Amino acid sequence: MKIVLSPREVICTGLPQLSRLAWIATRSPIFNQSQYLLYCILVDTHWRKVVDVLKPQRDWDKIRKQGFVPVAIGQTTWDELSPLLAEISFFVSAARALPLSTKTSVRVIALTAENGCADEIEPVLPEGLQ
Repeated sequence: MKIVLSPREVICTGLPQLSRLAWIATRSPIFNQSQYLLYCILVDTHWRKVVDVLKPQRDWDKIRKQGFVPVAIGQTTWDELSPLLAEISFFVSAARALPLSTKTSVRVIALTAENGCADEIEPVLPEGLQ
């Protein structure tokens, strides 16, 4: 059975982890909102080359064996994405052009089998640190 998720659904699925990554990043003294990007990418799609660069050596089979759809979630910078620009240039351009709502908002791109999108999320304090 093929599972079809929209880019927004992929972001929603990864939102707790994405929000936590954003919170950690925005607390760093070297955080630069204009250079920082989060990503959420379905692994078993034509974006696999992108995933392999961003998450090398990751054991996606372990996740599949547990009955889950593997999704690569992480953080990067525009510079780290430069070798991948030919693959994802449209989404990178959309993310860069996205105006952010607040000084702590973080850009995120989501890539699925069918499509992709750029959006923003707000950092959320991880549970247990309140």
